[in-house]
Amino acid sequence: MIYQQGESVYQEPAWTPGAKTIADARVTKFCQWLARERGLEFDGYEALWRWSVDDLEGFWGAHWDYFRLPGRYDRVLADARMPGAKWFPGMHLNYVDQVFRHVDAARPAIVADNEAGRHREMSWAELRRQVAALAGSLRAMGVVPGDRVVAFLPNIPETMVAFLAVASVGAIWSACSPDMGPVAVLDRFRQIQPKVMLAVDGYRYGGRNYDRRDMVAKLLQELDCVEQLILLADLDPAADFGRFPKARPWAELTSGDAALVTEATPFDHPLWVVYSSGTTGLPKPIVHSHGGIVLEHLKVSTFHLDIGPEDRFHWYSTTGWIMWNCQIGGLLVGATACIYDGNPGWPDWNTLWRFVADNKVSFFGAGAAFYASCLKAGIRPKDSFDLSHLRAVGSTGSPLSPEDHQWIYDNVSADVWVDPISGGTIIYGRSDATINRFGIRMGTSELYRAVEDLPEILDSLVVDLEYLGRESYMPLFVVLREGHALSPELKAKMVERIKVALSARHAPNDIFAVKEIPRTLSGKKLELPIKKLLLGQPLEKILNRDAMANPASLDWFIDFARSHASSTKS
Repeated sequence: MIYQQGESVYQEPAWTPGAKTIADARVTKFCQWLARERGLEFDGYEALWRWSVDDLEGFWGAHWDYFRLPGRYDRVLADARMPGAKWFPGMHLNYVDQVFRHVDAARPAIVADNEAGRHREMSWAELRRQVAALAGSLRAMGVVPGDRVVAFLPNIPETMVAFLAVASVGAIWSACSPDMGPVAVLDRFRQIQPKVMLAVDGYRYGGRNYDRRDMVAKLLQELDCVEQLILLADLDPAADFGRFPKARPWAELTSGDAALVTEATPFDHPLWVVYSSGTTGLPKPIVHSHGGIVLEHLKVSTFHLDIGPEDRFHWYSTTGWIMWNCQIGGLLVGATACIYDGNPGWPDWNTLWRFVADNKVSFFGAGAAFYASCLKAGIRPKDSFDLSHLRAVGSTGSPLSPEDHQWIYDNVSADVWVDPISGGTIIYGRSDATINRFGIRMGTSELYRAVEDLPEILDSLVVDLEYLGRESYMPLFVVLREGHALSPELKAKMVERIKVALSARHAPNDIFAVKEIPRTLSGKKLELPIKKLLLGQPLEKILNRDAMANPASLDWFIDFARSHASSTKS
């Protein structure tokens, strides 16, 4: 709320926690522990934050002790060089052991719904049984610590089981969502040379079924390093896998009872590989360790999100987005992971709010674009569902606009903690060469490879104009080879190529032919300046023509920006 007193303008907080909320907050409990056990007291959050960056050993050592991680460390940070920092030398642990500290028969570990209306709940005991069985099967296949195991799986309970089984063996996990195209998947998996691949027969999205068995065959053909294939029939329980004679069925490998055996790995032993979006070429593999992620996700879940064993935690994501990793991190604090596989806007934008109500979700998170879509759809979840158990709403991926922020308070709950994290507090939004369309994050270079492989196309540029709550509009600009026209047939060919190589969500809204793509003197495409230009920013504030290799190419885009702005206003 904004109000004026004299010549001064003030803005009241949209929400202020009450005394009980503050007293019950886990960060408050941590501060009380620090005072009691360490003799540390802070006069506010700013002082606590300052300690966390000024005293790295004290801060992270306190986390190890507060969360009662196994063993007694001699040093927290033996070498502070970057790169090359050495954390907790000599300490061993396994991510999976920390998850199963919270086994409780009274609460489910995983609650899962999908578009087809299938509802499943998995107990902690059943989760542990399946993890133990699959881990034993992986060891029987010859998987040892350090081997890479990749997954081409959707956001379903089996994917969480697979990750925990891989981690328990000390192997290294990496995943791609099955709606990603072969180029995007191979660009990632080729770099880490997996020994085993887990794959699904298909997935359902937006009311349609997508058979991915041909895609699995292509991946196997290109990844000759894969020695073992594990297949899951999720879309069709009777799916025919006859073309994969050496594949092992999921059901066979997760049957039976076995004791869970975990590998005690060094603190810095790799846990998983995630990827950059591929903005400057191939996606860059990013390795996170067992120890680092255990500590970081305990911190994030407990203090940043304030979730614990009594919570039901959902963050809408695909398995190819880092928020899937954060979602499973909730298991480290004993929270129930509530997951949804499908289109959040099908058959309408109430789908996830219905999921929240039906499963009594206490912390709900999604990309900022989801809330913008809810606002535009004119829905009022609080009028349709019982959301009394929902106490926090998270947002990330792009900035949450003031209008979307207010929509949550007006239409979800006036007494809910809105918690934008990371990507949600970046002033100018995400990286210029990254596209996050409806939950799938891709680098523009991947789209360029798909389009420019066509003989008719010489060059291309794409920008996503979704920003601060605006509806996503993604135009593609192409330079045609002499003698070719931008016909409907060529447009359709490009769209199909993008759908196959990346995903259907990355198909452009419009395609335009231009004479040249603006480039720097070093030959880089000027994605961010063109994006800012089309968002209405003055050219003189975003670009120096003297730094361009082809400054005349800007004239067409300046005219296009004017016409786009005019059509948007009208």
